[in-house]
Amino acid sequence: MPPIHTYDDYKRLRKVAQLQPGDLLLKKVFNQTLKGLTEWVITKGQKLFSGDKEIKVGSFFSREKFRIAYLGHSSSEHAAVVIAPNEIAEAVGIGVITVSIQGRRNERYCVYRCSNHQLTDAAVEIAKGLSHAYHNVVTGSQDRVTTGGGYSIKGAIQSNFRNQTFQHDSTNQYLNDIIDYVNGVRSDRPTMFCSEFAMACYEAGSLKAFGKTAFGCSPKGMSPMHMEDVLNSRPDLMTLVGKYDSEDDRLFMVVEQGLRAYKHHKNWWNKLGVSEASRNASETLQNLMAIGDNDYLHAGLAAFMGTQPTMQLSVRCIIPDTWQLSKTSTLYNDLAAQVKGKNLLQGL
Repeated sequence: MPPIHTYDDYKRLRKVAQLQPGDLLLKKVFNQTLKGLTEWVITKGQKLFSGDKEIKVGSFFSREKFRIAYLGHSSSEHAAVVIAPNEIAEAVGIGVITVSIQGRRNERYCVYRCSNHQLTDAAVEIAKGLSHAYHNVVTGSQDRVTTGGGYSIKGAIQSNFRNQTFQHDSTNQYLNDIIDYVNGVRSDRPTMFCSEFAMACYEAGSLKAFGKTAFGCSPKGMSPMHMEDVLNSRPDLMTLVGKYDSEDDRLFMVVEQGLRAYKHHKNWWNKLGVSEASRNASETLQNLMAIGDNDYLHAGLAAFMGTQPTMQLSVRCIIPDTWQLSKTSTLYNDLAAQVKGKNLLQGL
């Protein structure tokens, strides 16, 4: 199947209500949803160096020099593995961590699901074994000490130039080292980047379960864009079942758009004039969005704006009077402009 390469293509995908262990999440970033420099660098770097299909044959970066990923697109920016219905594992700066999927609801993911349940179980075991949180549980040793790990920035950059196909000696040794670490034989944690981790879970899991890899690829050469190419190339094994995001979450979108407008208005000229209340409110609301629980976010928004939610919540937020936003403040007005007419808060 062709890759998801435009925001309209993405929005047409069916929304996945419940993730399953073993699902592969491929984060998508489009011009309309771009949030920062890191996302811009990764997506544009893949387009330039990895052979995005939009690069014409005959240019400096031509087919003869770089693989054209016809079934992958440079809008793919990050990858993660679902290890429980509400929990994911991903490679970040400090290594492989596990977080609530609710904390990633501000992202837009394509969801790929494996049709082989034995392979799925094996991949989840590898993902847990590589994580800080579950490693000792998987190995059965509560006092086990490991070293190394972290995020491979160098590997992420080099993935755009490496061969993505299985290299018999080096790839085989690499995957067996991962299996040995998960089994408790090795104590040195692998240093990985996001899509390398995601594909290594499936390739190492397949090698452990079946004695051979599932995709015949080298995870070290697996940029997010190439990962999309590999997954789309195996419809017999992986299916794009839809998207997971907060696109229809009114509350989240209201707060996100309000904070984005505030960030735009808070330019270099008036940074020194930011009030303590606005600083506390913007930081707290951003943290609540990362946590992802709507009741907490809803209660916090109401408290900072000095009003009440229009619906019954499971929690309430109590803040000092000095933290409440002034109705003349820029942040209050930016949030109010988004909230009005959405039936979320009383009196707006």
